[in-house]
Amino acid sequence: MKRFVAALLAAALLFALAACGKKPAPPERHTDWDSEYERAFLPTVGENEAEIFEKATNMIMGVKYEPLALIATQAVAGTNYCFLSKASVYAPEEKSYYAILYIYQDLSGEAVVSEIYNCGAEVGPAGLAGGWEQLENPYVTPEIREVFEKAAAADDEQDYDPIACVATQVVAGRNYCLLCEITDKKDSEDKYYAMVCVYADLQGGAEITDTLLFEKA
Repeated sequence: MKRFVAALLAAALLFALAACGKKPAPPERHTDWDSEYERAFLPTVGENEAEIFEKATNMIMGVKYEPLALIATQAVAGTNYCFLSKASVYAPEEKSYYAILYIYQDLSGEAVVSEIYNCGAEVGPAGLAGGWEQLENPYVTPEIREVFEKAAAADDEQDYDPIACVATQVVAGRNYCLLCEITDKKDSEDKYYAMVCVYADLQGGAEITDTLLFEKA
């Protein structure tokens, strides 16, 4: 009996050690890609889209959502919308972060949030010296695209498609924060959204400094 108990304890110890040495699973990234969604021609949120967004989010408690960019739409029995938004919470501490919201509007005009994906990229307070400045128009200008493509050229594993530029920061050069669609160069089906930070120095160089994934809420 003692040998049996000792064997059980030894097995339990080995299992515990194996569990301790096991790497944690990576966070769920936003890969809920649907080819039937049509990318918005411009990411600017119009009055109609802003009204739909407000109607769908105004009853959510604890978090205030603000639309920053229209990513894509899908025609169904009604319309599905995909927005990049700023999410703000005020308790237990005040902070803001980026989130992707999927909103469904039915044929009668009613709108509801169907899915939310949160990102670890925090939105800095606007107007602070040295802080991030949120852009009113998220359009990726030719100048921003040139900087981004220069930075992304160093990545041999992934292709980047900048969708919207939502914030900039003046440093010894300039930082940019963009929503991008990223595709694995070895697997074109492996694509997802992420917030990508790019630094452009004063000498004309550029590099990607951070890539932050979206996790399903």
